[in-house]
Amino acid sequence: MGNERIRPSSHSAAAVEWRILDRDRLVIRYEFASRRWFGEVEPFDDQTGRFGEPRELAPKQIETLRRFFEFVLSDGRAL
Repeated sequence: MGNERIRPSSHSAAAVEWRILDRDRLVIRYEFASRRWFGEVEPFDDQTGRFGEPRELAPKQIETLRRFFEFVLSDGRAL
């Protein structure tokens, strides 16, 4: 994955935000003032074939995604 694929979708003085997956189903945001990460996902229901209401990600889910960004940006290689 090239660095151009993981550039932020938006960047302002307040926050930087990444929108991942088709049609922005996963959003990760870092807010500079609070120095906190936030995220939400729009879950897919296999039974109905529809996406549900956006839900906030748990802290551990956000941490996993944050570490993934660090890994990719450091040009890490998968084993």
